[in-house]
Formats: sequence, C-alpha cells, structure tokens
Amino acid sequence: MRLHRIITMASALLLGCGEMGYRVVLLPAKGLSLEGAVWELAILRGECTPDLEDGGSPAAPALVRLLTWEHGTVGPEIGDLDPGRYAFYARLRDAECAVRGAGCASVLARADGEGWIEVPVLEVEGPSCDDGDECTVEWCEGDECRSEVLDADEDGVPCPADCDDDDEGAGDVEDGCGGSVECEPLWVPQGDFELFFCTAPLSWSEALRGCESLAGGASLAVPRTWDEQDEALYAFDLVEGDWWIGANDRDVEGLWTDPYGNELWFEAWNKGSPDGGEGENCAALALDAIVYPGDWEDRDCEDRLPAVCVVP
Repeated sequence: MRLHRIITMASALLLGCGEMGYRVVLLPAKGLSLEGAVWELAILRGECTPDLEDGGSPAAPALVRLLTWEHGTVGPEIGDLDPGRYAFYARLRDAECAVRGAGCASVLARADGEGWIEVPVLEVEGPSCDDGDECTVEWCEGDECRSEVLDADEDGVPCPADCDDDDEGAGDVEDGCGGSVECEPLWVPQGDFELFFCTAPLSWSEALRGCESLAGGASLAVPRTWDEQDEALYAFDLVEGDWWIGANDRDVEGLWTDPYGNELWFEAWNKGSPDGGEGENCAALALDAIVYPGDWEDRDCEDRLPAVCVVP
C-alpha cells in the first residue's frame, strides 16, 4: 500500500490555502483503467451513503463543491471549508460518461484542522453513452450523452445505407451493395411526387435514414389523401406483408405526426388501431387489415419491415 500510495500521489489535492489544511489522496484500485478518464471530486455536507459507493450522482442540496479534471493533469485546489461533517466523494468516468470507479470518505473538518484524507476508489460498472449502434458515434458532454449518425466519407449517404463509408460515392442506394437499402423507383403520375419502395427489412429508424439517403429530399411516405394511400399499396405487389410509412407517435404518446413532428391531417387506420400503447409507436401499411388492405396499424418501431419512401 505504501508504494501504491506514492504512485497515486499525482492525484493529491490541496484542501485549503498555504501549508496548513487538509490534503486529499485518491487511491484507485489496482487494475482500474485510468487512461483518458476524468476525475470528479464532490464535497458534500454529511456522511457517505451506499449509493455513492456504487457510483451514484451526489445529491444537489448537499453539494458544496464539484471539481473535475482529466487524469494525469494537476487537480484544482479545494479551497476553504467551514467546520463540519463532510463526505469526500470521488468518481472516475470515461469518455462515454460511464462510471468506472467510485469511492467516498467521511471527514469531520475543523477550522484549524489538517492532515491526509484518503479516498479509496474501487471499480464499479455504471451506465454508458455507448448505445451499441454501429451507425452512430457517441460522446459525453458533462453529464449528458451526445450522438450523431456516421457518414465517415461525407458523401451524403449515412450509415447504414452506405455499405462502404470509407469510399466517397460508394454505397449509394442504387449500388445495391451488401447492407444497403434496396429501392425500386416508381413515378406516380397522379400526383406531384415519386415513390420509392425499399424492399430490405429495416427498423423504422433505419428505414427513415435509408429514405433520407435518396436524392431530392426523400423521406418515409405519409399518405395525405386516399389517392396517395392507394398508390402506396403498389408495395404489396413487390413484397407481401406490412410496410413502414412515416406516421409515428414516438415523441408524444397518442399524438401521431410525420417523421419531423408535423401533425397529420389524413389518417387511414385499421379498425381498432392504433391500439399498441407505448410499445407500438410507428405506423405500417397492414396487408391483413380488417376492412381494407393497406389500412394503417401501429407496430413496434424495432420490427423489421420494407418501407415506402417519397420524394415530394
């Protein structure tokens, strides 16, 4: 322990000003990954609690001070503290906001007190910003997660529609390469728009990204009239089964909109639909609808279906 304490002295923080006062030494557990990590030191009034030992967030009303710094850099000074009982809570987070280590030490601070405050930091497993989606990149800003869809070659065709995101121009929907969205264009003479029928089974979000990768401002189709509804039913001649359209209530349960939050002024629901509650928030053309084939049904947005895209 003596050698380990000397190694971790680089993490020591000065509590108070001048030569007097308390000093804090963080003692990370052996094997705890420190590279690229960020330290947090929260000073709270009161005692350490079990949730802090498990990597939880400090309670705002009790928080006196919160200090952060990158591992390997000089930590900030603590500053003066009024006499009283304090919890010194240390947390180690990685670049994806995941908590990797946590520890807490309770201290009775006196006006003229001084000495070492040792905070053991044990390995814990906390939530991460990484959502497991290979088509997004995630990072941490403060306590919040940020993400964006990958388009590494900046060719305007984002993942997953671009099956070769390292080659500019490759992976367009028309290329038909592995993993891309396969579409068959159909010009609809009755209306001033063009439909694309994408036959690859995709989740609703993947289908939206695939439609948006087409030229001309395409998106998932949302029929606006009975004529447009009838034109979309050509999909059943290509693939038998349900097809995604753009109607959804993912933002507000029961408020059905187009993919961009605009309320619908035409709906063609199947009898008894929508009826899936919070578990079914995306609409599809239902081949086996009770009254008319193609009437809408709400589905789980992670179901994998072909999709109808429209270029306005």
